[in-house]
Order: sequence, then C-alpha cells, then structure tokens
Amino acid sequence: MPSDFEGLQSALPKRYTLLRELDRGGMSLVYLAREELPDRDVAIKVLDRELSAQLGRERFVREVEMTSRLGHPHIVPIYAAGDAGGHLYYVMPFIAGESLRDRLEREGRLSIHDALRVTEQVAGALAHAHAAGIVHRDIKPANILFQSGHAVVADFGIARALFAAEDHTKLTGAGNVLGTPDYMSPEQIDGNGVVDERTDQYALGCVLYEMIGGQPPFHSRTSQATLARHLTDRVPSLSALREGLSPRIEQALRKALSKAPADRHESIDAFIAALQELPQPAPAGPVEAKTTRSVLSPVGISLRLAGVMLLVAAIGVAYNAWFGGEEVIAMPDTGFQDSVAMAPLDNETGDPSLDLVGRSIAAQVGNHFQQVASVKVIGEYSVRSFWELGLGYEGLLDSLDVGHLLEGWIELRGDDLVMTVTETNARGVRTDTRFFGPFPREQLDSAVVAIAHDIAVSFLERHGIATTRLAGQDAEVGAGREAFLLATDALGQRTREGLLRAESLLLESIELDEAYAPSYAALSSVYALSLSYRYDLGHDPFEVAARTLAYADRAIQLDPTLPDGYSSRGYALVVLGIDIDGAEADFN
Repeated sequence: MPSDFEGLQSALPKRYTLLRELDRGGMSLVYLAREELPDRDVAIKVLDRELSAQLGRERFVREVEMTSRLGHPHIVPIYAAGDAGGHLYYVMPFIAGESLRDRLEREGRLSIHDALRVTEQVAGALAHAHAAGIVHRDIKPANILFQSGHAVVADFGIARALFAAEDHTKLTGAGNVLGTPDYMSPEQIDGNGVVDERTDQYALGCVLYEMIGGQPPFHSRTSQATLARHLTDRVPSLSALREGLSPRIEQALRKALSKAPADRHESIDAFIAALQELPQPAPAGPVEAKTTRSVLSPVGISLRLAGVMLLVAAIGVAYNAWFGGEEVIAMPDTGFQDSVAMAPLDNETGDPSLDLVGRSIAAQVGNHFQQVASVKVIGEYSVRSFWELGLGYEGLLDSLDVGHLLEGWIELRGDDLVMTVTETNARGVRTDTRFFGPFPREQLDSAVVAIAHDIAVSFLERHGIATTRLAGQDAEVGAGREAFLLATDALGQRTREGLLRAESLLLESIELDEAYAPSYAALSSVYALSLSYRYDLGHDPFEVAARTLAYADRAIQLDPTLPDGYSSRGYALVVLGIDIDGAEADFN
C-alpha cells in the first residue's frame, strides 16, 4: 500500500491536496482531499502498486470512465481516474455520512421498515446501472453510504475494472478475492457461472438479510467456510432471528438467494416489486421529514411556492378534486356562463355491487364539464363531502357557490336497471328530470358511458352553452374503475394512511387497465401530496419526485383532453419548485 503520504501527494495532479486517511482496505486506501476548481472536498481511492500493475492503467481508466457516466441520485459518481506514481486511483465526492456497515455495527440490525427502504434505494441504483450494462459485483454494507438520510452506492468502478482484466484468475491467485465472502454469489465463487445483474440481486439479498436478522445469511468463522456455505447451505430461517417477520418477506428473500441465477427474480426490479407487495410497517414514532427536505428544500422554495399559489389564485385556476377544492376551468377575463355540481347517483337496488356505479357516472360527467371553459364544475368528491354535512339543497348549493345540482338514483325494474337524474337550481327548486333505461345489467358499462355523456350534453344545451363534441363520449369504462373510485376516497382523507391506501388501489387500477388516464393523474397527486405534507410512503424522495411527474405525463399522453392530468402535473411542479412557468401553463 502507498505509505509515502508526501510521495503520493506529489504524484497526484496539483489540483488535489491530501488532508488525511479515511479508510484502509486490503487492496486500497481512501484519502480525504481538497480539490481546486471546483473548490470541494473529495475522496480519492488509491489502489496498491501490485494490483495497479496487474490491472493496467489504460484498462482501469477506461472501465472507470464507463461507470462515471452513470447518473443516479443513489449512485456515488466518479469524477476522475488516473495513475499517481504507479498507483491507480479514482476520485469521488466526499460523503460525510456513515456507511451501512457503521450503522449495523452500532445498531445490530434495522427496523424492517428501514431495511426495506434502504434495499429499495440501493435497488434503484442497481437497476439504473444494469440498464446501462454495468454490474456492480461487490454490493456490501461498506459500499452503501448514507447521504442526507438516503442510501447511495459507492465503488461501481473498481469491481468492473477487476473483472475486466484479461487474467483475473491471476488476481485471485495472488490472494485478491474478487468480492466480499459474506455477500458473494455462488457463480462468483465457483468461477464457472455468468456474472450478471442477478449476482447483484444475490448480494443485495444478503445485505437485506443482515439488516433484518443482524448477521449475513452464510457467515462463518473463516472466509473459506463462508464461501462453502454459499455453495451448499440452504438459506437459514430469517423468522427464527426476527420475531413477527412476515413469511412473504422471507419468501421473496429466499428467491433472491437461490443458488442458481435462473431461479432468482428475473430482475432487481422484480425483487423489489415482490417486497413492495408486502405490507410495510410504519416506523415507530413520528415520521421524520429529513429525507423529504433533501429533495424539496422547503425553506428555499417556500417564498416561490407562496408566489405561485397567489398567481394561481389570481388567474382563477383552482386545483382539481384530488387537492380538495373546486375545479375552475374558466379564466377570470372570460368568466363562466353557469356552474354545476354532480352528486353520485344513489344505489336503491339493494345490490351492493352497484354502489360505485353512481359515482362512476358522476366522475365521468365532471370530466365532460371540465372540457367546457364556460362552465364552473365542482368535483364529485367535494359534493359528497358537503352533502354529508346535511345542509339541504340551498345550503349545499350556497356553500359550493354553484347554480345547479345534478343528482339522482339507480333502481331495478324487473331484472333491468333504470336511472333517474334530476336538476335543482340555486333556490332549491327542481327544474328538470330525465330517465335512462331500462337496460340489462350486462350492458352496464356501455350504458354508464352513454348516460354520462347524455347528462352533460343535455345540461349544456338546456342552458344555451355552446360546445363542440365532447371528448371521451365513445370511451369504455375500464376494469380498474372501481379501484380508482375507492382510491379517491382514500386520497381525500389527506392522511399518510389514506395516501398509502390510495397508492395501492391506484396501482391495482393501472394493473387492471393500463390505459385509464385518471388513475395515472390521481397517482401523481398521491406522490405530490406526500411530498407536500412530508409523509413517508416508504420510497426515496427522489423516486417520489420522479414518479409524480412521470404519472402525470402518462395521464396527459393517454388522454390530452383530461384536465386532471394537467392539474396534477402543475401541482407537482409547484411542490417540487422546479418549473413555475410550466406549472402556470398546466393550470391554464
């Protein structure tokens, strides 16, 4: 190892000033250094001379530069690499936080919630690298660091460089184990298997096992015994080490730790998906907001956020129903010709399987009205919330500041369904009644679409409001509609538990119907609200921010006429404080 501090300093580029040693390993030393232009603290990892000679400067620099192209919030980037007097080195940011190894030595083991959260964050980094064709090959607690409360993965460069050497058996023969015994996969140990992304999955499984159980799954007194156990032993029972552990966590983990790569989860994302299907317990005590602050920086954007909120209010654009208020589509300079609220139709059939049909119709009618700039429309959730207060017609219409209320009921006529829809004006006087049906139950989905369209068109025509053909009148009711409607209830609670339930239901809705745009818009709102309220939903805040925008964009892509997609994206941009002009455009 390089022991000549001054000699190493003189061999490094002049912009680096070594400050002190940070860490020492079998093949490397890590130094804290100060870099000029830009002025920042960095960590410089220096390989010993023998290993440097075996790797070769050109190959090492080439492979490290490959990994330096990775850009992900959970990957420690590589700034530079080179040769300092026969010692290969590479430069990384200095991470002041502790490593997972430090934390495990201090705490013994983590809460199940924290263990799953760290695993998901590391998996995000690995999935990004895998998509670029890069395998880490040495995932272990010492290479998982904590920065601003979230996990980041270090050392993507060295393992790739080691395995890129033409004669890596020589490296092994020299006593350099290409990996860390406690976390090495069977294919790494026997040297005959293909080392790919499933190798990283196996190592991450070992890390998760240790975070929950307090020790790696195959740890023994010697490295040789540990390696042998990876090849031969069954995965020890984790539930024997952790009382109350869900059997499904152990099941997902056992699959990740399968001896044969083909028996593991098909990808690192699939491994995480299996874990995300599990109920993740909340951390004990109040939820800390520190990880959210690392993304949102609320202090820095609070004034900007306040300014945007005032701007939104000034131009007369309110958030949609997901954010608990009116859906004002018209701009103040044009005004609106009329205003309307649509209440869910009551189910008077006695069949609870039809409870959500009335809500489905109300939601679709609202979507139609939102396409007409001269109509102010109140969201279905807001109508139900006020209706439950028992204000009566006049009190309800006055509280919502709306001129017309549409409501009705569903009933049976023999084996067929009949729907009645009435309109009441601001004085509480019923001004119109319309009947739809009878129609057989097997035609319910198509009937719901047609009825919602007819209700909207007849109201507009009745009040002399000109409109073109309403988009979506030929749409089909998706299989995920019921889960979507249940999710809006949970979303409206504005609690952490409500958002977690809404997230689960909306993911179910999307799985059932991948083309249903409102579910994507609502899911975007779930994540935006979690950031706004600083609720921990078990995801890294960087990932939440990405999901917030991605789901809103997907909603707009699927249905460019759906206002909810634009309002969800606008709200997300405001919360994230990243594109105020874009937020204004979306609200417009």
